[in-house]
Amino acid sequence: MKSLLAAISTTTKPALRSHLQPTNHLRMLRANYAMQHNVPSLSDKSLLKDKTYINGQWIGAKSGKTFEVHDPASGKRIGTMPEMDKEDTEAAIQAAADALPAFRKLTGRERARMLRKWYTLMMENAEDIAKLITWENGKPMADAKGEVNYAANFFEWFSEEAPRVYGATIPASIAGNRVYTTKEPVGVCGLITP
Repeated sequence: MKSLLAAISTTTKPALRSHLQPTNHLRMLRANYAMQHNVPSLSDKSLLKDKTYINGQWIGAKSGKTFEVHDPASGKRIGTMPEMDKEDTEAAIQAAADALPAFRKLTGRERARMLRKWYTLMMENAEDIAKLITWENGKPMADAKGEVNYAANFFEWFSEEAPRVYGATIPASIAGNRVYTTKEPVGVCGLITP
């Protein structure tokens, strides 16, 4: 950077050179870097987590192991997250399987309200979530906001679809028989996120 600024200052015309003094530019770059790489100020500080959500609780790994999360721009440690292993994964799957019978009894409208609430919470906290994405991944803020919006829209879409999970009546090949389908929760789904 210094060599680039030195080259500019020796090759530019005097009127432009006074504006591009290396010391002024370096000072501005340092100030800009410092402003962009502080801990983000969050409206809701409870959104920054260092645990995993399983079975209605924020927990650590059973082994107690963690891994560090770093700000890619500065290399500074942001925090730690639980290093979940096979045993933790199996416990999460079992918790979801145990919750399925009660979830299965909910109507489409009740499931829709759950999804809509999730959408609403994401949109209410979109700015903070985008700041966290930017801090952890180094993604530009505009991209992070777009990512939050994009993800939230899936919850909105499916909240509107949930009450209309219709089955179908299918013409039977045997007279006097009826064939129909119903849609219902059938089991636990695994989602792995980075």
